[in-house]
Amino acid sequence: MTEREEYLKKMRAVLDRLQVKASLAKLELRDLHRELGTEYDHLLDRLSELGESTENRWDALRQSFDAAWTSFKRKFDEVMAEHDEDSSPKP
Repeated sequence: MTEREEYLKKMRAVLDRLQVKASLAKLELRDLHRELGTEYDHLLDRLSELGESTENRWDALRQSFDAAWTSFKRKFDEVMAEHDEDSSPKP
C-alpha cells in the first residue's frame, strides 16, 4: 500500500469514528441539555424565592440555593470539559 493510500485509509477511519462519536454525543447532549435545563429552571425559581424571602428565611434559603447552584455548576462544568476534550479530532 502506498503512503497516499495509507493516509487516505487512516483519515477515512478517523472520520468514520468521529461520525459515530458525534452521533452518540448528540443523543447524550440532548439528554443532558434537558436535565440541565430543568435544573436551571429550578434554580431560577429558587432565586426568585430567595429574593422574596423574609429575613428569617434568608439564611436557610440562601444555603439551599448555594447547594443547588454548586451541584448545577459541577454538572455543567463536567459536560463542558467533556465537550472540549472531544471537540478536537486527532488523526
